[in-house]
Amino acid sequence: MTVLGRELAALRAMLTEGQAMRTQEDVATLDVYATKMAHNGLLFWDRAPGGPQHARSIASVVLPDRGAEVFLAKAREFFQEEQWYVERGIPHKHAVLLHGTPGSGKVRTMLLVLLLVLLLVLLLVLLLVLLLLVLTSLRVRRRW
Repeated sequence: MTVLGRELAALRAMLTEGQAMRTQEDVATLDVYATKMAHNGLLFWDRAPGGPQHARSIASVVLPDRGAEVFLAKAREFFQEEQWYVERGIPHKHAVLLHGTPGSGKVRTMLLVLLLVLLLVLLLVLLLVLLLLVLTSLRVRRRW
């Protein structure tokens, strides 16, 4: 990205607006897929009837005492420990088995965790872009 001039306000406004639009898209709906059997007897994934569903907040997911807090804490801890896995040559993977009756929030819980991770990544990318803009601005000022 190239920025000409010293005024970065327009670029910052554009990045902030883009972030807000992306965040709205991420939390708006959830597509649910189910397996179906084709005429030849093979299973395939297809969108479940009813179309996209609105995502719920983590507060609406029914989990045992402090279950959501513990789950989210473990997910954050796992993503912060990536370097430990890399140093030991261990694949940075983590499996979670959620069980419960249909509609109890298993898929939505995983979607919320994924959404939190994506928002953290987006925030880091935006911070890096702003840092690069500031460093570029400082370099341009020194030349003048």
